[in-house]
Amino acid sequence: MENAASMRVVDVRCYVVPAEWKELVFVLVECDDGSIGVGEGTITNCAAPVASAIGDMAAYLVGKDPGEIERHWSTLYRMFHWRGGAIQMSALAAIDQALWDIAGQAVGLPLYRLLGGACHDRVKVYLNQWFRGARSVADLTEKAQAAVATGIRGLKWYPFRFVPLSRQAYRFSKAEFDGAVGEVAAVRAAVGPEVELMVDLSGVADAHTIVQFCEAIAGCDLLFVEEVAPPENPALLKTLSAKVSARLAAGERRYSRWDFKDLIETQAVGLVQPGVCRAGGITEMRKIAAMAEIYNIGVAPYNPVGPVGTAATVHVSASLPNFVIMETYDDDSPPIRREIMDVTLSIDGDGFALPTSPGLGVRMNETVLRRRASVATSHR
Repeated sequence: MENAASMRVVDVRCYVVPAEWKELVFVLVECDDGSIGVGEGTITNCAAPVASAIGDMAAYLVGKDPGEIERHWSTLYRMFHWRGGAIQMSALAAIDQALWDIAGQAVGLPLYRLLGGACHDRVKVYLNQWFRGARSVADLTEKAQAAVATGIRGLKWYPFRFVPLSRQAYRFSKAEFDGAVGEVAAVRAAVGPEVELMVDLSGVADAHTIVQFCEAIAGCDLLFVEEVAPPENPALLKTLSAKVSARLAAGERRYSRWDFKDLIETQAVGLVQPGVCRAGGITEMRKIAAMAEIYNIGVAPYNPVGPVGTAATVHVSASLPNFVIMETYDDDSPPIRREIMDVTLSIDGDGFALPTSPGLGVRMNETVLRRRASVATSHR
């Protein structure tokens, strides 16, 4: 591989690949020495707009030195007058990951080494979507025990997932409330005290219900309670943080350091949850984490994405002194992932071992990508 300073971007390719529960959005940035960096900007229900934004950004990037990552991030953020938000920041995240992948390949080092080295010997994970198909408490506890039997030591789920959207945030029945509390107690009893448990409320309940719920599950020793208030109502989050003893977590629907500023400065949460595929990529995620560290707030990265985003999350998590635990999903589409990836990272027990391959350490089979993609674009 040529010296990174002499390289130039010659093509930016974007692929949207349908999967079981969301479309995966991938970017491949190719340089004139033949090196290819990969990135991911997967976002639920918005793949086409993200792919379009990637095309807009590609027009700037082609011909540039891929090593000037900070310059490119700043330019690509500011070139949009209507900046920020889920679409622009997901597109920027994908390109940013690909540029960091190229940088790691250029010097033959795994990415976390370029970010200052490892602060952790392993990257601990918790599992989401392990509960799919559970319609009763018995189903749920059986699935929890099955997940723990694989070596996983962290589980998260949505105890109010069956409440209709029309009544969320306003009125729960006693049966719905008691059922949610009962689920938490039953799962804790099923997996024992050594497994980290977390619940995500997705901003669906009013303040009174949240306080009651957190009091009712206090004896279950949860690692955190997520999104007790919707992102549109930061004042409610601050109010609730003063009323409950549970550690609160939030941030999956915030997309930049500016979005996280008030969340961190008010110290309304014990954990922030930026996503490397949503909050501007590796470059921005590290800045958000540094802001949180000032206030002794930990980072628990949001990561409901595909294999490239997961690899990027592993690398950045390994480099953060205030990293706590990262999200990963029960593999929703293993045939697709096996087909589109030549090399990927896999969970070993309760987390990921530190990668050893250069860059992100994952490689994609572009022939299969072209065949499986619903959208495939090239920008030279």
